[in-house]
Amino acid sequence: PAQATNPQISLTILFTHDTHDHFYPDAADIGGYSRLSTALKNARTSAGNIATITVDAGDFSMGSLFQTIYSTDAPELRALGAMGYDVVTLGNHEFDYRSQGLADMLTAAKASGASLPAIVQANYKTPKDPSAQVAVDAMDSFPVTDYTILKRDGMTIAVFGIMGVDSDECAPMSGMILEPVVNAAKRVVAEIKEKENPTFINCLSHT
Repeated sequence: PAQATNPQISLTILFTHDTHDHFYPDAADIGGYSRLSTALKNARTSAGNIATITVDAGDFSMGSLFQTIYSTDAPELRALGAMGYDVVTLGNHEFDYRSQGLADMLTAAKASGASLPAIVQANYKTPKDPSAQVAVDAMDSFPVTDYTILKRDGMTIAVFGIMGVDSDECAPMSGMILEPVVNAAKRVVAEIKEKENPTFINCLSHT
């Protein structure tokens, strides 16, 4: 957990990334979502009266046989929702099944009726070619937004999502155009400051 404090306000951020479909412990008996869920519950309890948010920075898919139902059942996103994640962003591996795979996953997740985390992504939503439009349409429908707002103990907490240059390079089949990271961050932070009067602004970056 990371904690930001000043004499008036405190926020605990529970943060994961690159969980890669590890629903079960690996061969060394490390990991697994049951253990992760317990660790998150314990951390929230330990935070006591301090406001807490739970976020993931992407690459939550592709890494075990569960990836075979990524597009049809969206088990990863549904599991993150069940574990109480507030917000996630997309990593390069969410595009491994290309634009259609991401679109199908988002559609399946929404159709499941499960409790799902918000998805934020500010600089990886422009199609490079017509085949990627299906992903853009699915992101609009889900919706995947530049940023989201969480309310905790009277605080306004903004979280926005960014794809890094190296991550884009690891997703050559994504079909997306990468908006420069600094440009996107400045644009979104300016919008948040103008519209939301935030207590905290958090960048959730897969990079």
